Amino acid sequence: RLSCESYWRSELRQLRKCIDSYDPLAAPLVPTTKGVSEWEALQLATDPNAEITSLPRNISAPPCQVDAADSSARSPDQQRCVRHSCLAQLHENAIVRSIYADQIVRWLRYFRPNQLLVVQSEAMHANTTAVMQEVAAFLQLRDFNAEELSRFAHSRQGSSHHLNPISQTCDRETMRAFFAPHNKLLQDVLRTRWPKVASRWLPWPAV
Repeated sequence: RLSCESYWRSELRQLRKCIDSYDPLAAPLVPTTKGVSEWEALQLATDPNAEITSLPRNISAPPCQVDAADSSARSPDQQRCVRHSCLAQLHENAIVRSIYADQIVRWLRYFRPNQLLVVQSEAMHANTTAVMQEVAAFLQLRDFNAEELSRFAHSRQGSSHHLNPISQTCDRETMRAFFAPHNKLLQDVLRTRWPKVASRWLPWPAV
């Protein structure tokens, strides 16, 4: 029987399998900022003294230097390297798609921060007009007119996952604990690269 809990466990098993069986000799090369590992790219993105510029796409992340035979012997930094390397590989995994910091940093492979506009969906639906006009200005388009804004406000109501009865079977506390460090990384990236966005970030609703 499908439930949130069974789906969560299935997706988590896929992530843990990648982490536990990680082999630097077999790990696929993933393009990343400055040709460093995914974890190092995240550290760069949260360092206000580090300059991030777009680089050619053929620069790939080196594999994490770990002992493939014994995952329990990895240092904390090696564990983070492997974890974020797996997050870069499992694009179709639902849990991975819910981790935004890594996704944003990957955009920095190709674009500078001032070429990207980060929009929080909660803010967009709380104040559709202001946020959509900001998007238009960023893209150097004309302002949206009243009819266009009205259509958008009525057609885009955000995620309805929480309305699905299956969502009531979720272990919320387990999920909060899992995503907490990733959400902190997202906040750190925003504060460093998009401080204006971070300053007006709306609290995530308790679910």
